[in-house]
Order: sequence, then C-alpha cells, then structure tokens
Amino acid sequence: MRCVVVGLGGRGQHWVQVCKEMDIVTLVAGVDPVEQRREEVKAKFGLRDEQLFPSLEEALKAVEVDFGPRCHDAVGAGENRGDFAESRLACPRGESDG
Repeated sequence: MRCVVVGLGGRGQHWVQVCKEMDIVTLVAGVDPVEQRREEVKAKFGLRDEQLFPSLEEALKAVEVDFGPRCHDAVGAGENRGDFAESRLACPRGESDG
C-alpha cells in the first residue's frame, strides 16, 4: 500500500518511521508547508526531494496514494486525531478507515 504522511512534525515523523518499518507499506510522499520540516525528514529518514511536497494537492498530482495519516489540521478538514483520518484528503481515493 502506498502512503502519504500529511504533516511532518513530531507525530508525522512517527508515522514516517512506522511506514518505513512495515513491509506492506511504501511511503511515497511526505507533505508539510514548512520547508525546514521537509528538509529534516529528508535528512533523518533518507527521503528524496521528489517524495516531499509543500501541499497535499501537489503530492496527489505527482504520486499515486492508497492512504495516509493526517498529522496536521491545516492540511485537512476535521478533527486533528493524528491517525488514519476519515477525510477525502487523508484517504485520497475517497475511501475511509471506518
């Protein structure tokens, strides 16, 4: 399954680590409007520039995604749960976890 992590602060970095440890998950994109966070994740987890985006819209144009934990309210509607969110932004194919 292809994952995008939306929000690359503390919780987002936790999800990046989880995705990298799971054999069934491929981390295809990380999203954060703050360039410093994108650079930090790139250095810490070995992600490439083409995997990092300032907006979810840009990420979804560039990569195919199956699911993604939303770790920042500014990029998605609804409650900031920091888990697999039931929103069209967190589940780009219109799927939900419920």
